[in-house]
Amino acid sequence: MAVVRPDVSSANPAEIRVALAGFQGKVGRDLAPALAAEPGFDYVGGIEAGDDLDAFLTQRRPQALVDFTHPGSVLRNALIAVAHRVAPVVGTTGLGTAEVEELEAACERAGLGGIVAPNFAVGAVLMTYLAELAAPFFDGVEIIEMHHQAKADAPSGTALATARRLAARRGTRRFEPARAEKMTLEGVRGGEEEGVTVHSVRLPGLVADQ
Repeated sequence: MAVVRPDVSSANPAEIRVALAGFQGKVGRDLAPALAAEPGFDYVGGIEAGDDLDAFLTQRRPQALVDFTHPGSVLRNALIAVAHRVAPVVGTTGLGTAEVEELEAACERAGLGGIVAPNFAVGAVLMTYLAELAAPFFDGVEIIEMHHQAKADAPSGTALATARRLAARRGTRRFEPARAEKMTLEGVRGGEEEGVTVHSVRLPGLVADQ
């Protein structure tokens, strides 16, 4: 476990006390110093897998826990945070609909705000929004998303969120995926989420793209 400073009190009461789960990961290594330098935030420290999150939250007393960890641990981390009355800010992808609903219900019971964001990039948010605007004018849609080979989840959280928003915009008028008369390779048409076909490409050297 690593922390920025030993005290738990903010020098400025107006600052939001923020902790980071996964501070040594790919995103965490860049995010930790950014949080520490950002005006308005009091970065109280980072934690990694295997550390005692309960003890960390009790000692550090953040108001928000930003999570960039792993699909297998993110829900547990977020629920522990809620139990400590710490708002979860989830950037880890891989949560299913039922898990998001479980977290949402926990936040509601605790009277806490929170967010599960599949992508924090302005470009990705704009892309999804524009695709949502176009959804009523197309009978079919397919999403192709590409990432490096070590990405833990497939499809990406951004792709799933885009598919669900497109389907929701259509309402009862579902998209009609194109069906091949003959498929000589199982799974070649990709996965399907509410009528939206999704293809995931995983190769070394790829930069996130959708």
